[in-house]
Amino acid sequence: MTSILSKAAFILFMAAISPLYADSGPFLTEVGQYHLVFTMPDRFKEIPVTPNKDLKYDYAVKSESPSFEIRYLLMPDGHVGLATFVPVMGMDIAGTGNLESAKRFDPQDAETEFGADEALSATIDGMDSEFGRGYKNCVFLAIHRKDSGQAYIFFLFNDPKGTEDLLKATFHSLKFDETSASQ
Repeated sequence: MTSILSKAAFILFMAAISPLYADSGPFLTEVGQYHLVFTMPDRFKEIPVTPNKDLKYDYAVKSESPSFEIRYLLMPDGHVGLATFVPVMGMDIAGTGNLESAKRFDPQDAETEFGADEALSATIDGMDSEFGRGYKNCVFLAIHRKDSGQAYIFFLFNDPKGTEDLLKATFHSLKFDETSASQ
C-alpha cells in the first residue's frame, strides 16, 4: 500500500513539474511550418521558457558556460516589414537599458546568410526588464521571408568580451530552408 502511494505521489509530482522543462516538439513543428531550419548549437541544452510580462518566446537554449542564453520567437508572415516590429520589441525587452538602432542587413547578405528576404539586428546594453532578468546585454536578430514567416533570435549574456566566439558560433542557428525559397 505504501509503495502504491509513493508511486502515485511521484507520478503526480512529475506531472506537476513537467511543464517546467523545455519541449522542442512544438517548436520544431513551428520551425517546419515557417520553412525554417534549426540547428542546436554545440554544448547547449534546452531550458524552460520563462513566462514574463515583456515578451513571449517559444524556445530557449543555454550554453554550458559562460552564461549565454538564446531565445527564439517565431511568427507567421504578417506582410509587415521587420522595421515595424524590431524597435517595439527592443523597447519592451530593454526596459531602462540602451537600445541601439537596428541595423539592416544588405538584402543579398540576408539571403545568403539566412535565406531571408530581410534581416535586422540590434543590441541592448544594460538590459533591465523581466525578459532579460539575469542578463545585462542582448543582441537580437530578426529574419523574415515573404510568405513563410518571421523569426526573432535573442542572444542574452553578461560579458560581451567573453561571448564573441559564442555569438559567431550560434548566430546562424535558425535560418530559412533553402529548398523553399520565395519565388
